[in-house]
Amino acid sequence: MRPFGLIIGFYLLAFIFLAVLGAAGAAALGEAALDSSGPLMQWVTLASTLGATYVMLRRVEKLPWATIGLDARAAAPPILLKGAAYGAVAIGVASLLLLAVQQLQIVTAPDGSWWGTAGRATAVLLPAAFFEELFIRGYAFSVLRRMA
Repeated sequence: MRPFGLIIGFYLLAFIFLAVLGAAGAAALGEAALDSSGPLMQWVTLASTLGATYVMLRRVEKLPWATIGLDARAAAPPILLKGAAYGAVAIGVASLLLLAVQQLQIVTAPDGSWWGTAGRATAVLLPAAFFEELFIRGYAFSVLRRMA
């Protein structure tokens, strides 16, 4: 039962961190700054998950970051490029299929706004994607892997 307790503890801790960081952000910047679709909230959710991961992985279990694939070796350029290529192929194929069946449309942006739109999308999607991987497949999966 210990592995399930660790996983439950991780998720509870992540939500506690989220509540604390969200309250601090709202107090400092106002409720509007923490819009759920905005970049700040994405970074707050990522920070709360990183905090919970740190506590459970490094403090409770005393395991290295390599346990969840976040060590320096995992950030080597060849590994990052390989992962980016796999992701680009997966997203590219899915996007082309959606375009082919007219479930995805290419919409032109107003003049001069391309960089701004790309920057905002990156500021929202980058922490959201990292949060998803860490929250769903990070610490909890490492506990389940070690059970086997």
